[in-house]
Amino acid sequence: TPTSVVNSSTVAPQPETPLSNAQPQILALLLLPLALFHPITIKFERNNYSFWKSQILPTIRAHELEDYLFGARACPPQYVDHTVGGPKPGEPRQIIPGYVI
Repeated sequence: TPTSVVNSSTVAPQPETPLSNAQPQILALLLLPLALFHPITIKFERNNYSFWKSQILPTIRAHELEDYLFGARACPPQYVDHTVGGPKPGEPRQIIPGYVI
C-alpha cells in the first residue's frame, strides 16, 4: 500500500510568537482593553431600553463603576482638599486618579 512520506526538509517550521502559545483565556484578557473603548452606538430612548442597557452595562462593569452607580461605594471627592494633605494654595488643582477612566 502506498504511504505518504513528508520530507522534514520541505516543511518550514513556523516561528513561534508570544501569543501563539497563549491559552484562549489569556488572549481574551489581552484583547479586553480593545473591547472597552468601543463607542456606544445607540442613544437612549423610550423604546430601546433593553438594547441600550445591553451596551451600557458591560462598559460600566469593565470600568468597575457598578459600586459607584448603585451606591455600594461612596464616590471619591472630585478635587483634593488643600487643607488635608493636598496641594498648597496657589498650586493648580489635580484630578484624583479615581476619576480618570
